[in-house]
Amino acid sequence: MKYLEHFYQFLCEEVQSYQFEDGGLEGATYYYYFSDGQNDFRVEIDRRPQGEVELVYRVKTNDRWSFELVQTNIFGLLKTIFSGILPDFISKNDWCSEITIKGLGKKNESDAITQRTKVYYRYLQSNPIEGWEIDRYGNEIYLNKSNI
Repeated sequence: MKYLEHFYQFLCEEVQSYQFEDGGLEGATYYYYFSDGQNDFRVEIDRRPQGEVELVYRVKTNDRWSFELVQTNIFGLLKTIFSGILPDFISKNDWCSEITIKGLGKKNESDAITQRTKVYYRYLQSNPIEGWEIDRYGNEIYLNKSNI
């Protein structure tokens, strides 16, 4: 199992993230945009009360933003969102103290914790965001600002 952990870490380090752009704030939602060369993605960070936010991402299909599954490099996607966009958002919004991430399930998944949540959690454990602690409860991942 240790071999797989090292291989996973190697994959995450070697994969390049995609260039993203800050789409700004509209209402209570912050937007970021990026492309993997074949698909366009939009990351939405919705502000909640008491310094909390929820992060989701969508893909553009048929001129609308949806949660549809598309072929993409999951490691490039994770690196872009969790090692690029999220730290950028955090650095610009010091009021944020908690971030919630949920991995949506595929149609045939029956496990309470989705495959996406599992891969997000593994990525965040292997690539922690400085100054933030990670926790998972059910199908939700929580990032909490450390009290350092």
